[in-house]
Amino acid sequence: MSDADIAFMPVAELVKKFRAKKISPVEATKIALARIRRHNGKINAFCYVDEDGALKAAKASEKRWMNRKPLGPIDGVPLGVKDTQFAKGMPTRFGSKTTGTEPADVDTTVALHCRNSGAVLLGKTTNPEFAIGPTTNSPLTGKTTNPWDPSKHAGGSTGGGAAAVAAGLGNTGLATDAGGSTRIPAALCGIVGFKATNFRVATFPPAGMPGLSCPGAVTHTVTDTALMMNVLAQPDPRDWTASKFDDVDYLDKLNSGIKGLKVAFSPNLNGQAKYVDPEIAAAVAAAAKAFKKLGCKVVVADPKIENPVPILSAYLTSRMAYRVGKMTPEQRAVIGPSLNAIVQRGLKLTVAELVEADEKRQTLSKVLNDFMLEYDLLLTPTLTVPAFDADRIVPKEFEQYPDPRMWVPFCSPFNLSMQPAITIPCGFSKAGLPIALQIVGPRHEDARVLRAARAYERLNPLYDRRPARFE
Repeated sequence: MSDADIAFMPVAELVKKFRAKKISPVEATKIALARIRRHNGKINAFCYVDEDGALKAAKASEKRWMNRKPLGPIDGVPLGVKDTQFAKGMPTRFGSKTTGTEPADVDTTVALHCRNSGAVLLGKTTNPEFAIGPTTNSPLTGKTTNPWDPSKHAGGSTGGGAAAVAAGLGNTGLATDAGGSTRIPAALCGIVGFKATNFRVATFPPAGMPGLSCPGAVTHTVTDTALMMNVLAQPDPRDWTASKFDDVDYLDKLNSGIKGLKVAFSPNLNGQAKYVDPEIAAAVAAAAKAFKKLGCKVVVADPKIENPVPILSAYLTSRMAYRVGKMTPEQRAVIGPSLNAIVQRGLKLTVAELVEADEKRQTLSKVLNDFMLEYDLLLTPTLTVPAFDADRIVPKEFEQYPDPRMWVPFCSPFNLSMQPAITIPCGFSKAGLPIALQIVGPRHEDARVLRAARAYERLNPLYDRRPARFE
């Protein structure tokens, strides 16, 4: 077994190897750290690495496995923490020069759950400034690029986490998703990204985008996503907004299939995707057709929603304008141009426009939730285009639109409506870039979405493919 085999190994398989004493957590961690040293400069996925802390945690995990007393289902697994999430002893920079280098004295909820489960926290992964943006390019850490082609974007805002997993720099990574920030980079990097039903995963300290942002993970397989949900969805009494803990085992019945479900396929979400790359359209249509082989009734149908992008943008830009307004003059002087443009848009919003956006969110959410009364699942492309040139702000097909998020219309509706949604690879372009399918379910049917994704993954397994540059 090569070092690369261990580095790209799905979490569930890696843990089985720990249990059988065929691989040790120290070995897996040393491989991850060595690969970060060797490869991180190609893609800029990690902005901070805690080698000493990671090795100390790995040695403690190794001892627990030797005594057959693991702390939890991911004991010893190397992972990265998104740099908007606190990890005790590590700095939290948010991709911004407005922040300091002092180490956090507390873990954010998902980092704490992973630490309590014995995971090895390798360090912090990159994101755009304050995680605002569908690509990862910050004034503090620069651009994060795609392992399949480092001249292309990795997506955002969990760009570093997705790029790291896709390149074998850690076997999984922590993420957040307020408008697609887990699903967008996962789709571009050819891995799995899941946004749970809002408030399913507890969040402390409070989310920067309350009511929109959902913590989660980026993984190689749907099984790993279900395993990570079992860890991340544990309760945290510090979060007073979280759903009541229901002790669901997301691995239970994961492989039981989806025969008999009624599935809607929407190629462009009622025309809200103004352009879809032909290769993506063909690959996702083939994926939707494959659901018939899984025993589903598939119907081409559109939820009659209006454009979700301006609604989401009103929330994001106004929130950032407020946050930047609370900064000192010295901090405001060093914010990056992308964030400054967002702030300027937010400052122009009136109270009436914010209320209008909230009203439109209610309407959009009702339409989507009513739609799911008729259908068990909804299939869409995850993105409109494959990974595009890292020197561009938006794909060329969308440069005519004033809102830079117009190229990602498939993700944000389900943050607004609070529905679970997952992205899973469904093919590759002629240029060798990943193409992804999005599967959406009704609110609280997270397990159904995972079961559907797993059924499709078994039919079309692509997780063994690796970027050649990172073998």
